[in-house]
Amino acid sequence: MLSYQDLKTLFKEYRGTPDNIEFHELYIDPTKKVNRGLFVPLSQDPTADLKQALYNGAIGSLWKKEIELPSFLPNHFPLFIVEEQVDAIKQVITLVKKNKGINEQTMETRISLTFGNTHIEEGNTFEQEIMKEIKALQALYQEEATNNKQGGERHE
Repeated sequence: MLSYQDLKTLFKEYRGTPDNIEFHELYIDPTKKVNRGLFVPLSQDPTADLKQALYNGAIGSLWKKEIELPSFLPNHFPLFIVEEQVDAIKQVITLVKKNKGINEQTMETRISLTFGNTHIEEGNTFEQEIMKEIKALQALYQEEATNNKQGGERHE
């Protein structure tokens, strides 16, 4: 399971509670209801998305450094400040895979890289370049998950 302490090793700039919080899911759709989620806002209105994600179960976020912190956030809310969110997602996926390999007995953190239609229908837009990168990450993550279920890596 991905923990607050794990993320502190990846991202040197952070704020919020130092408690040993565990994140059950990394996700990018603020309309998705989650349990103990680490939200990554990618739309052109990250503040509104974070507010919605809070209502839907986010307990932490990867926040882009250049964007001003929202005033509504409680001081204890974990924020990990990152230069580029897609790169940060890649780092988290790598860490989750590494942790899973170390201890197969622990519950795995889910990775959800999809947007629900509701979010898009509400007029939220995303930069095309970010969406291309997310789709590539989805494909990579799905391929690895399929390979792991089949008992190994695919060799061609």
